[in-house]
Amino acid sequence: MTVRRRLLPLAETLGLMLAATAVGWVVGPTDVAMSAPFAAPWTLATSVYAHAGPLHLLSNAAVVGVAGFPVALATSRTRFHLFFLGTGAVAGVAQLVAGAAGVLGASG
Repeated sequence: MTVRRRLLPLAETLGLMLAATAVGWVVGPTDVAMSAPFAAPWTLATSVYAHAGPLHLLSNAAVVGVAGFPVALATSRTRFHLFFLGTGAVAGVAQLVAGAAGVLGASG
């Protein structure tokens, strides 16, 4: 498999981050942020990809790009996406359990 093809999930993730952030800016961050109680189950995913503002998005995209590069080269497309979404959702739930009012972004 070529390096270009191996990096596809990284590019897809960055694209999803941009798209979810844009949706959050249009509909409002509370519709994409994870908060307790879990009345909106889709926020387990949207909260991982959406970001509060341009600087938040850019800083997280930079970290995802740097850290995701070797991961994307070492694993499959499906595993890359499941790992990113799964760890982000678990981190978001942990932050809520720890007392956060709401969670937004891939920082977790």
